[in-house]
Amino acid sequence: MHDDRNDEGPSGSRPAEDAPPPEAGGVVARAPDAILPAFSPDVFTFGPETPWMQVAALYLADLNSENTWRSYERHLRGAFGLLGVATLHGLTLPMLAAYRAYVLRQPLAPSSQALALAALRSFLTWAADYDAHGLPVEKLKRALRSPKRTPRPARDLPTDADIAKVLSQPLSRRDRAVMMTFLGAGLRISELVSLNVSDLHRARESQGLYLHVRNGKGNKDRHVPVQEDVERALLDYLADTGRSVGNPGPLFRAYDSVHKSRKPHTASAPRRRFSARGCVYRLVKRILERAGLDPRLSPHSLRHTYALLVYRASRDVLAAQKLLGHASLATTQVYLDHLSVDELRLRCRRCRPRHLPAWMKGDSPRARHRRSPAVAASEASESAEAARRAAGGSPAPPG
Repeated sequence: MHDDRNDEGPSGSRPAEDAPPPEAGGVVARAPDAILPAFSPDVFTFGPETPWMQVAALYLADLNSENTWRSYERHLRGAFGLLGVATLHGLTLPMLAAYRAYVLRQPLAPSSQALALAALRSFLTWAADYDAHGLPVEKLKRALRSPKRTPRPARDLPTDADIAKVLSQPLSRRDRAVMMTFLGAGLRISELVSLNVSDLHRARESQGLYLHVRNGKGNKDRHVPVQEDVERALLDYLADTGRSVGNPGPLFRAYDSVHKSRKPHTASAPRRRFSARGCVYRLVKRILERAGLDPRLSPHSLRHTYALLVYRASRDVLAAQKLLGHASLATTQVYLDHLSVDELRLRCRRCRPRHLPAWMKGDSPRARHRRSPAVAASEASESAEAARRAAGGSPAPPG
């Protein structure tokens, strides 16, 4: 399992800033000649002498996500370069186990190690369906299993005060709409740059705005409703550029700059979508750093912030999974690592059974001594409120 961060950040495999813009749907087309050889019946018949690269070409062409395709291709080239075999029939289970041991010895993050193993494991599992090798699938999966995931300490995500500081800066309508969309919709960078104006829709029941996110990770579509402040930022940006909901063309354009007089919109400077995810990445990093926030924060940090806001408001992990576009609930649960220990302790306290002994409730003097001030204050407030209700008194006013 790996999360969806392999398409973000300065160390990711992002296309160059001067790369050609995506097609109308927002997905960069692959060059088929660079992936598949010329069609021939022999191409789809794998034997003991078939080069692994020929099998991998068909496997990579079968992937839906451009980001996954790029990442897996890189890891497969590295793996077979280390294994030193020309065909899949040259692989053995001890070789795969040795490769896993090598990956785990590298000074990489556990998620990066898991991604390297997942690429080879997925490829060999796919190849087994076409009899491209003779390794037992269950045994090769065990030989290339992902490292055990350990809980990570909670990251310092932007607080409400940090977000207010970011949005209080003098931003252009476009830049404000970009930041509001990240914070209020939790999109990936690739999803944001792929948005078209026609992807803005109004719900029939509530008349609220929602985004139709097309070709998300795994080539899946989803609908993401947005709040009024995000809707206002998007509509203000469209009005500022002479557009409205339903118009054709990209939503976020590269030449909608802060000072229009410095970069006039002419035929020589067409209004096209951001040329690459790198442009948006640098834009968001610059805005965050200008607000004095942690320089390690990135657009993906804003996605994590959105996930926590959704979970704290709804306490519904399934709703967060659907809004974030995760195929697996386990990936969504990774985002909950940001919950503090005190926050988790308070949740556990509220759902524990009643009539427990004091030592199980944590009401012993030693437990009270070890309790954090925040949890102790919350417990005292709850106890006072319960006593007031038991006495028939009215609840205390908020604040």
